[in-house]
Amino acid sequence: MTLEELMAENPAARIEFDNKLKETFNAGVKVGHESLRARMKAAAVFLSPDSKYPATVKSIAIDVLNGDKTAESLQTTAAAFDALKEAQNSDNAAEDSADLGDTAGQQLPDITKDGVIRNNDDFAAEINRTKKLYGMEV
Repeated sequence: MTLEELMAENPAARIEFDNKLKETFNAGVKVGHESLRARMKAAAVFLSPDSKYPATVKSIAIDVLNGDKTAESLQTTAAAFDALKEAQNSDNAAEDSADLGDTAGQQLPDITKDGVIRNNDDFAAEINRTKKLYGMEV
C-alpha cells in the first residue's frame, strides 16, 4: 500500500499528515525570519550612512544580508580593520611624538651622576632610563 492509498482510505491520517506538514513549514518560516533578523542586525552597523568602515567591509555586510556570508565573517573582518586602524593611529602618534620631541611639561628629570636615588625626580629619571633601555618607551 502506498502513502496515497493509505491517505485515501483513512481521512484522519490525511488530516494528521497535513497538520504535521503545516507545523513543519511554519517552524521553518519562523527559523528563516529569525535568521534574517539576525543577519540584518549584524550588517546594519556596517551599512549605516555614518559608518567608518571601508567599501570592502560594507560589501561583506551586503553579502551577509544576502545570506552569502556569515555574520561571524563580517565581525572578523571588521575586527581586523579596527586593529589595523588602531595600529596606524598608534604609529602616527609615535611619529608625531618623535617629530615634536620633549616639550614643556614633558621634560624628563636628569639622571643622577652617581646613580643614587635621593628624591622623586631621581626615581622618575631611573624609571624612564630603564624603560628606554628595555624598549618599553612608546
